[in-house]
Amino acid sequence: MSWLVVAYLTLFVVFLVSNLMALLKCRARAWFVAYEFFSGFFLLAMAAGYWVPTFGAHFGMVSVAALAAVLAFDFVFTVWFDPRQVGVPIPDLSAGEMEAAKAVSILFVAPAYIMGMLLAAQVVRRF
Repeated sequence: MSWLVVAYLTLFVVFLVSNLMALLKCRARAWFVAYEFFSGFFLLAMAAGYWVPTFGAHFGMVSVAALAAVLAFDFVFTVWFDPRQVGVPIPDLSAGEMEAAKAVSILFVAPAYIMGMLLAAQVVRRF
């Protein structure tokens, strides 16, 4: 595994843990915190599984379905919902600032989405 991948996955963990801590600090709804925890660590596992073949061999068709669900929910939460609508009491931000925050989040997580989809393609080819 390349050092760039290790650096990205390490930053991903830091970003995920800090995001979870911020959600807990602002008393977000429990279901949303649980979803963020599951989706974040699942994407992390899929990305690591793509680069470590012995780990990636343990993923099956259920993980492909779970990846599709995570991608769909992330799309819905990012595009159609304001964070306040799903129970995240965030400080007042203008519409432009909110869109910028969403764009940064999507750009940071995009490599994990891509690696997860590449691993999912390998899993589908195996079956």
